[in-house]
Amino acid sequence: MKRFVVLGLGTLISLGFLVAPGTSAPSTEMSAVSSIEPTNSASTVVRGVSGDGHIVGFYLDKAKRPHGFLFFNGQFTSVDVPNATATVAGGINDAGEIVGYFRDDSRGVHGYRFSSGQFTTIDVPGAAATYADDINANGQIVGTYDDRSKQSHGFLLSGGHMTTFGVPGATTTLAYGINGSGQVAGYYVEGGTTHGFFYAGGRFTTIDVPNATQTWAWGLNATGQIVGYYQDTAQAIHGYVRDALGHITTIDIPGANVTNAFGINDDGWIVGADIQKGVYHGWSMPPRQ
Repeated sequence: MKRFVVLGLGTLISLGFLVAPGTSAPSTEMSAVSSIEPTNSASTVVRGVSGDGHIVGFYLDKAKRPHGFLFFNGQFTSVDVPNATATVAGGINDAGEIVGYFRDDSRGVHGYRFSSGQFTTIDVPGAAATYADDINANGQIVGTYDDRSKQSHGFLLSGGHMTTFGVPGATTTLAYGINGSGQVAGYYVEGGTTHGFFYAGGRFTTIDVPNATQTWAWGLNATGQIVGYYQDTAQAIHGYVRDALGHITTIDIPGANVTNAFGINDDGWIVGADIQKGVYHGWSMPPRQ
């Protein structure tokens, strides 16, 4: 389950990150990386990117309070739910609609949709907490909710209809990405081990990076590329992109102890965050040539 937790330098929204000891192994392939850091940010996480390059994520201010943001053409715009004590922006579609989640003044956690300047709250009926994480061009929203037993499950909101799902046999299912076809990526926990998944047509396909001890899947695009991160046998954390044929390319940001890839658009732009000296730094990476 996700929680608002304390990581390293202060309060950070828990997104399933794993901070591991050791250093990252050399990357299989690297492209030019652009840093994305709002002014006065103490830590920054980039979560999603639209087809025209609008980027969303969140950052901690100097008081360690989380704020969502939109970044485009070098300009940052705050995305803060009114009266919320914390806001995360998780996904954006080509229409500029943003989804994410926020904490209210009673410490309740709710999803939201931000469209045409208006916030709409998203709550799975009966849930203890709801997290909206991505939205596609059709307005379908995917995310995760915690039930009253604090177990996590995926949800899909489509045309006003809410459906929930979970990987059979898993103790935890978290859904993070959705493409234009309504296909979903995320990860699940079974027997204490984390595996990525691809979900389409009611069927789950497990995604495990070869020789990894744990694999997390987060974002996907229309061409079948999936991004996420994995833990190797030395407990180091690396980002990756997986193509439609299952080929894996490792992503390691130079100088980082941990690299997480969170989102990818249909052109192959990848966004994510890395950890250097205990601080999260956001980045974007152009398509591989």
